[in-house]
This record gives sequence, C-alpha cells and structure tokens, in this order.
Amino acid sequence: NRKKFSKDELKYRKYSKKKILYSLDLKKNHKLKFEDLIFLRTEKKGIMLNEYPNVIGKKLKKDIKVFDTVHFKNLK
Repeated sequence: NRKKFSKDELKYRKYSKKKILYSLDLKKNHKLKFEDLIFLRTEKKGIMLNEYPNVIGKKLKKDIKVFDTVHFKNLK
C-alpha cells in the first residue's frame, strides 16, 4: 500500500534533499577538502549529502565556479 504523491509533494521532495556544492571557485587538479564544500537544498542535480566522504580527497578535472553542484564526472 504505497502513498501516491501529488505534484506539489513531488516538487517539494526533490527540493528538500541537500546536495553538495562548491563553496568557492576552484582550479583544475585542486584536491577537495571539507572546507571546499557546502551542503544546501537545491533543485539542481548533483551528489547527495550522504556521499560527501566519497568526494573528499578527489581532484577536480576542470575549473569550478562557486555554488556549482558536485558531480562525480568532474572528479578524478
């Protein structure tokens, strides 16, 4: 017996989950630290908050702008 969500509930659900974003502009090959990241509610696609341990220590494949969402495709 699963609940059906209304359009408004689905939209809110999508927004209510926190994603990982960059807290400042970063250059290619920068090694990510916890201080480089912020966790915000956003509709943008990206990596969920609970995945942050898998992001720490990774290097960037390209230059990144502040408030861009973190994606594994941009990490090496």
